[in-house]
Amino acid sequence: RSFGHAVVDPEEAEAAAEEAAAAAELTDAAQTAAAVRDEAKAAEAVAPYTSADFEGMAWLNGTLKPHQVEGVNWLLGAYRHGANTILADEMGLGKTLQTIAFLGVLAFELRLHGPSLVVCPLSVLPAWLDELRRWAPSMRVVRLHASDREERELLRVSTLPDVTSYDVVVTTYEMAASPSFRAALTRRCAWRYLVLDEAHRIKNEQSQAHERLAAIPSAGKLLLTGTPLQNNLMELWSLLHFLMPHIFESHKEFKDWFCNPVTGMIEGTETVNQELRLEQRERRLAASTHSSPPRSSLYR
Repeated sequence: RSFGHAVVDPEEAEAAAEEAAAAAELTDAAQTAAAVRDEAKAAEAVAPYTSADFEGMAWLNGTLKPHQVEGVNWLLGAYRHGANTILADEMGLGKTLQTIAFLGVLAFELRLHGPSLVVCPLSVLPAWLDELRRWAPSMRVVRLHASDREERELLRVSTLPDVTSYDVVVTTYEMAASPSFRAALTRRCAWRYLVLDEAHRIKNEQSQAHERLAAIPSAGKLLLTGTPLQNNLMELWSLLHFLMPHIFESHKEFKDWFCNPVTGMIEGTETVNQELRLEQRERRLAASTHSSPPRSSLYR
């Protein structure tokens, strides 16, 4: 007997702690989902913007072309529906400007604050910073890249802890995938948007970049690429899997449903493939109809 003490089974205590942690995670997830739904409802009340609307926005330093206005409204529509997207305009049509305008509308018009993370190749990093300063000078922007090890450590210690004070953080694929910054980018905050420029870089779903960038939490994801597919449809599946892994989950099913038929049409073998699939389907149906279920023993 024990007086004045409660005897606790260690296994029961561990199970209780796990249940409490799981309940806390579910609560946090529910609160986050509710917040996103509320924000989406607030955005849904806004009618599509016109060119005149954009000209009246004090934070936007420039004029959007009609196709860019349409593009920003399309991005906003996708946001309202909770859909991650690919903006695949050809080079020169202003994917960068449309993205800046879209992020600006979220921050300044809809008051949906929170930092967005732009990941781009090192070669276009200066261009992104210049475009942000040119088109949205009031947007708080920080560059998260350094080639020197000491500078990287300084950024990790001084900039990342206060990352929520910025509207846009611009970094490179190399920095986003580096071990020293990966933990900070995935755990310090939930990003408003994760934007990948030249997103065909993650066309291989088994690559390190694809895996590490997919682990970055964000309310929305936007891929920018003028070449969403270069060699075959499976490259497109990799991008779609990155955006919506629960919908585009199976590599094999996407290949059977889309890639193989398209390849067959190009090579002129699709008719044969269709006949083979129909024949196989009939055989499976006949086998399942005429075969009896396997015997099972109810008692041993």
